[in-house]
Amino acid sequence: MSLSTFFEARSVAVIGASKTPGKIGHEILKNLALYEYKGKVYPVNPKEKEILGMKCYKTVSEIENEVELAVIAIPPKSVPGVVEECGRKGVRGIVIVSGGFKELGDEGREIEEQIVSIARKYGMRIIGPNCIGIYDSRSKIDTFFQSRERMMRPKEGAVSFITQSGTFGCSFLEWAAEEGIGVARFVSYGNRADVDEPELIEFLGEDERTRVIAVYMEGVGDGRRLMQSISKTSRRKPVLILKAGRTKAGSRVALSHTGWLAGEDRIFDSAIKQAGGIRAENMEELQDMIKALVKQPLPKGNRIGMVTNGAGPCVMAADSIVERGMKMA
Repeated sequence: MSLSTFFEARSVAVIGASKTPGKIGHEILKNLALYEYKGKVYPVNPKEKEILGMKCYKTVSEIENEVELAVIAIPPKSVPGVVEECGRKGVRGIVIVSGGFKELGDEGREIEEQIVSIARKYGMRIIGPNCIGIYDSRSKIDTFFQSRERMMRPKEGAVSFITQSGTFGCSFLEWAAEEGIGVARFVSYGNRADVDEPELIEFLGEDERTRVIAVYMEGVGDGRRLMQSISKTSRRKPVLILKAGRTKAGSRVALSHTGWLAGEDRIFDSAIKQAGGIRAENMEELQDMIKALVKQPLPKGNRIGMVTNGAGPCVMAADSIVERGMKMA
């Protein structure tokens, strides 16, 4: 299945839809049904007959029409059965917003492995679990549980952002909206049980709407695949990487957050440079990089000229230029 299904699905089922404002299942349904998304939206909740004026289905199998994408927001122990049902229905892509999987220990890890096994049996793909999901500025697919009142959505543009952290994702989207930075596609992938960074980077590398790819990540799964994807993609467009978990303490926190160890930072840093990626030290630096790359054409070389009215800032800038592998013109 092409990852484009996640961003271009013409029908979405919200499993765990709720009529209670503020609940995750209510806000996801509202963001899909009441704003710009033009596809079909189907609420699924066995306890309700109608939500937001729409017929509510007891199960996804009761929906009369085709369902291309399912967004799941139910307790983790109920997820495997629902994924099985989605497979029988012919659903192609699943976004699992629910948490409580491998980030919490062995029991959650077993459930996560089970849902991946079921999805592969039916040829489905999964984003998540433990994430806020996806946003496409053109199709207006919006699986977030953050309301429009709480979080602004940016305009359509050329930056695509993929993130292991939903909180960093929200921060990025609000910053982009406030700064007028246009976004093409956004993915919060959480535990990356199935769809991971290498696959997303390569997909965005081929995406004509995306000119700049930015990534926030914590742990490295398949390091070789990751570097291959960055190397392949960075020849065509910039790939910016913000990786947390540089210290042992940060690595331990990452493990409890998304269930992934962060790994040896010096090795990662060297590999990123060799692959042609650009590493940011913090969120502010990542934002500055995005601004520069999306508003200006890519430089043709590494020689930098400066115009300044003060010597001190010029000296500091010269040091920074050389430290980053560039030259003074």
